[in-house]
Amino acid sequence: MKQRIIALLTTGLLILSLAGCAAQNTTAQTLPESVTAGGSGKATAAADIARLTLGVETEGVATEAAREKNAEAVQAAVDFLTGMGVAESDIKTERIYLGEQYDGGYQMSTRMTVLVRETDRVGDAIDGVVNAGVNSIYDVEYGVADEAALYEQALENAAADAKESAQKMAEAAGRTLGDVISVEESSYGGATLVRQQAEDGSFTDAALSAPGGLSVTAEVRVIYELK
Repeated sequence: MKQRIIALLTTGLLILSLAGCAAQNTTAQTLPESVTAGGSGKATAAADIARLTLGVETEGVATEAAREKNAEAVQAAVDFLTGMGVAESDIKTERIYLGEQYDGGYQMSTRMTVLVRETDRVGDAIDGVVNAGVNSIYDVEYGVADEAALYEQALENAAADAKESAQKMAEAAGRTLGDVISVEESSYGGATLVRQQAEDGSFTDAALSAPGGLSVTAEVRVIYELK
């Protein structure tokens, strides 16, 4: 009786072992042969927006005097900008500071950013806000309004680059490419903005008239089936 049980167990284990081998062979047979290729792409576009970072600093013997002067200058700058067509939503206050000075009196500073959607009018915008009371131009940064579309183009270029590499590897092996098995976005290179500022910190007409553009890079990893 014991010998019969042992024989049955041995037979069962053998059946399970064969079934496992068959499953492994089936899995191995269903996995397609493939080739993996990486690709990088770049897209550039001319700048069509400019972001100005402006500051208004005022002083007064009392906090009220410093605040009133500051508010007047800021409002005058905003009035000029909206008058030239800049939307109120494109004018944002980033920082407000009010503090006592060492030699007495108070100083108030307001920093704001302005999005100018006509790059050929950046010079006019700067002249106007300075005349209105802005006394600090911290930065002028050019860019592209639809950066997402620019990145999509860079991504398409990266995918095309990966396909070209995969085709060359397949041809070298005497094979052809099949369907795409998977696509992975490896990295986003980020946008490189052109910053126009002279070494002495001033903004010249020459710099403002040549805003340059914006460049975006992307990388992908693609796996193709081999035929």
